[in-house]
Amino acid sequence: MFIDRRYLIIFSLIVFFSGIYILFSTQFGVVNTYSPVPYWDQWDGYLQFYTRLLDGDYSAWWYQHNEHRIIFSRLLFYIDLRFFGGESKFLLVANSLLQLVNVGLMMYIVKDMYVHNKMLFFVIFGLVLSFAFSWLQQNNLTWGFQSQFIAVYTFSLLSLIMLSKYHQSHKKTSLVFTAGLLGAMSAYSMSNGLIALPLMILMAVMMKLSAKHVLTLLAITILVWFAYFYNYTQPPGHASVTDSILNHPFEVLKFTMLYLGAPIYYMTDNVLLAHATGVIFLIACVICLIRFFVYDRKNYTKLVLLVFLLLIGGTALGTATGRINFGYEMAFSSRYITPTLLAWSSLFILLILTFGVNEKTLLGYFLFALFMSFGLIPEQEDAYADYSEMKFNRRMAILSLRTGANEEQYTSQIFPFKDWLIDIAKDASEKKISIFDSESNSFKENIFEYGNIQSCMGNNEDVFTLENGYLKLKGWVYNGSSNVVDLILLANLDGEVIGEGIAGKPRPDVKAVHGESAINSGWYGYTKTKEEQIFAYALYRDGYICKVNALPFATYSHNY
Repeated sequence: MFIDRRYLIIFSLIVFFSGIYILFSTQFGVVNTYSPVPYWDQWDGYLQFYTRLLDGDYSAWWYQHNEHRIIFSRLLFYIDLRFFGGESKFLLVANSLLQLVNVGLMMYIVKDMYVHNKMLFFVIFGLVLSFAFSWLQQNNLTWGFQSQFIAVYTFSLLSLIMLSKYHQSHKKTSLVFTAGLLGAMSAYSMSNGLIALPLMILMAVMMKLSAKHVLTLLAITILVWFAYFYNYTQPPGHASVTDSILNHPFEVLKFTMLYLGAPIYYMTDNVLLAHATGVIFLIACVICLIRFFVYDRKNYTKLVLLVFLLLIGGTALGTATGRINFGYEMAFSSRYITPTLLAWSSLFILLILTFGVNEKTLLGYFLFALFMSFGLIPEQEDAYADYSEMKFNRRMAILSLRTGANEEQYTSQIFPFKDWLIDIAKDASEKKISIFDSESNSFKENIFEYGNIQSCMGNNEDVFTLENGYLKLKGWVYNGSSNVVDLILLANLDGEVIGEGIAGKPRPDVKAVHGESAINSGWYGYTKTKEEQIFAYALYRDGYICKVNALPFATYSHNY
């Protein structure tokens, strides 16, 4: 061997443990960024879906979400809201589990390699793990709504693998039918899953399945497509597919190449390199396809990977035709990185199966895996960032909705349509679901009912008048520990609670004086009652309550 085996062992261990590191650092990031507040599409696609079910509208399962019919994700949403309080924790676990299933399916494809070349097996495992959990796709791993972005590929790949076992099965009809159902689940995870079944028919023809079984897949495809497009409406704002292809073919092609080369853009901050990588990726796929037809048409493992790559390539092209009007930067969106990295895993395995393992190719595989591992690791740094401000702003949006202040500064950070958001929040609040069912929302009507009230450090800093007449109050509170403040209660001189607030806003200035545990001591609150004096009280999660030791808010205010 022209390279010392010991170096290959070191290389394989580096790649393997890089994958392990990326897996666990991303899980840390999922926890680090966690907020129970529904975000963006979760308001209409998650909360409003559930409130419609509670109102007896069971057609909510079938409603379009943009161009998608996300039945599988809605099943997860229902479980989360019905059994887990609608806090999104179950959904985040589901997202990571789906990615682990994708990793398992990839490793199942190369399971025989463990016997023949353990080092290469662990290199593949490490790289597939790195691709599956890279922080580049954090949008799909840290947002509870995004299971469909992962599940569509889970069901597609599983259906293709199952179909590839046709000639080895004694129960061919049940296998084909099950594979077809998995293909249907792909379609009802996300719209790009609609092409999974036609690709399965193509694969079935190439594998020379019996006419009965090809027709079975065709029948399932027709039923799935007919049901999908029955009463279908084209979502507004998207570019026309035919117009994009006929009038902007080069722009579509460029977008597609950038989509496929997006990871390199994040690693190098170079659009040209990302574009070139997309072109190289496409060329490599074409070479593998040609070699498959020339040398190895009966290798159904390769066929699975080729068809899966075709599905992801079709997804990239479909995304380009529908999103090109938003600009090329859309190709680098975090949520689109998941299929790209799955495609890179598939191509890496396909290249190994196509060109085999010898001294030169083995070194090439190891060096590519090392390059990608080292390139992805720096991107994990953002998983450790401080997201306190983001979490506080989302909680402020909920407080704003719950109190009726409806301050757009915060509501716009969780949903872009204010009036729609207010309607959804009102319905969810009346039904006491998700974030609106939190016990921390309740408090006594008079502050003196809490009994022994201590004093704590803090300051009542300012009060502003919003356009709708609400007062917004600002301050900080600290009791000398890192205990979490549940609520800020605003009371008048008689102790009547006239408003509420939340703490948790980062205050580096307070931290500089009182230490690290005081970092998130800032608070904001709302009241619509103007009093001569307003006092602030901090109610802690353990039931402890204290009065902010500062002058009360006066009646003066500033427009805000």
